[in-house]
Amino acid sequence: MEKIAVIGAGNWGTALSLTLANLGHDVRLWAYEQEVVRSIRARRENALFMPGVQLPTSVQPTNALGEALEGAATVLSVMPSHVCHALYEQMLGHLRPEMIFVSATKGLDTERLMRMSEVIKSVVGARFPPRVVALSGPTFAREVARGDPTAIVAASEDREAARLIQREFSSPALRLYTSTDVAGVELGGSLKNVIAIASGVVEGLGLGHNPSAAL
Repeated sequence: MEKIAVIGAGNWGTALSLTLANLGHDVRLWAYEQEVVRSIRARRENALFMPGVQLPTSVQPTNALGEALEGAATVLSVMPSHVCHALYEQMLGHLRPEMIFVSATKGLDTERLMRMSEVIKSVVGARFPPRVVALSGPTFAREVARGDPTAIVAASEDREAARLIQREFSSPALRLYTSTDVAGVELGGSLKNVIAIASGVVEGLGLGHNPSAAL
């Protein structure tokens, strides 16, 4: 079993932390909010973002990036897309070449016009060439936390890194497929809500099924 640093304790980061802990991994969950750390330590629950879901003691919360990253084999990024660049700059001194960097953030860096894997490579690449895997798929965090059947994709130009994450994250309820289409996986995760909203507008205007299918 591995030590995994999860950077971001929103609902998706919390759900993935629970899944990984249930697989036997040692999870260090970094949260920006002090109240999240206090809540998990006191009640084993992320009352702010995932109320009602109990976290095992193998999920250890912290507000210190260095503590979260110390000894980690995998770094799982689940932070908002607009802070990814700044957070990786803060983490840079704690990162090592043998780590695998997994991005589960859905979104784009609109300031730099980069996908999340590109942001990670641009920052970490100043020290060493990082092994980056993009993780995305049709997921609701609470359903994943509940153990409902879910399928996602681990995409990387490094096939072995993608397969390693597939083995590390797979559970009876969470199935991972691998791909080398990193751009497709990241853009699909980023643009799906835009397409869903547009489809809702088409339906609301009563324009029929053809425009929805075209979208």
